[in-house]
Amino acid sequence: AEEILDAQTSRLIGRSVHSAGDQGAPDRTAAGLAVLKEWLPRGWDARPGQEMEARYQVERRTIKVRLAAVQMAGEVLGAVAVFRDMTREVEADRAKTEFISTVSHELRTPLTAIKGYTDLLGMGAVGSLNDSQRRFLEIIKSNVGRLGNLVAELLDISRIESGRMALEVEPVALPEVLEQALASMRGNFATRRVLLSAQVDPDLPPVLADRRRILQVLTNLLQNACQYTPPGGQATLSARCVDGHVRVDIRDTGIGISEEDQSHIFERFFRADHPVVLETQGTGLGLVITKSIVEMHHGQLWLQSKLGEGSTFSFTLPLSAEGHSTVPSASGE
Repeated sequence: AEEILDAQTSRLIGRSVHSAGDQGAPDRTAAGLAVLKEWLPRGWDARPGQEMEARYQVERRTIKVRLAAVQMAGEVLGAVAVFRDMTREVEADRAKTEFISTVSHELRTPLTAIKGYTDLLGMGAVGSLNDSQRRFLEIIKSNVGRLGNLVAELLDISRIESGRMALEVEPVALPEVLEQALASMRGNFATRRVLLSAQVDPDLPPVLADRRRILQVLTNLLQNACQYTPPGGQATLSARCVDGHVRVDIRDTGIGISEEDQSHIFERFFRADHPVVLETQGTGLGLVITKSIVEMHHGQLWLQSKLGEGSTFSFTLPLSAEGHSTVPSASGE
């Protein structure tokens, strides 16, 4: 703590947070104590066991601080703050993100060429193909598509983490986007013999959103419902206005998610240790990207699930008083 705050213990003991971080204090001391000044009033209303956490930067360092109120018999006696220098972890994560972005871009060019030439072969550009050749060509195309999806997800993660994912916002009639997502997935559900239904309020007000990204969110969630619901099961998409928000629920009667896995489900590359999940193609990035896109729209994404009984993924998009969301457009690539 002395090294992170650039302050001697003897100088801080017995002093209030306000006086210890007053004018003349080292930058690191002032920055750290400024966080405590902002948080301490909130601590008086904290529930037992509740912690607050944030990061701040000072002198090219990234510091994480966690604050917990000390309570006894419902009375707040003080607070405990833990400071941790996260600079190395942040730099390593940034390097990893840059590496993923570079590799993904490098993979794009050969993938485009492979896809183009397989399409030409399929159209008979070099002569007719027999049944075996067509079957092999379909295998190639399937795996090119699979790798293309992986590259797209890696690029999305890279843009999200670097703050370069842009939102092209416009007034969007959400029922139209919902129907577009449903139409694109009906064939998949039919193949899986899973009943897909919808309950959408036709009078939903428009939202100001990135149409393509919201469609991506819906498709990802519907894809999960399709993949993890056994034949004979059901999936339902519903949408309605709730407390100034549009709320969308995608409910299924699938395999469900254990309580332990629910705490990790929105972590990068996480995949539950379930036979059906392990047999299903995926990267463990879809839900991370989905959650990030919803939050970029100032919405929330959460789930309710019980192992063996199914899951419900819900997200909200906020509305203004006029019935429009207020979402700023992001800058960058």
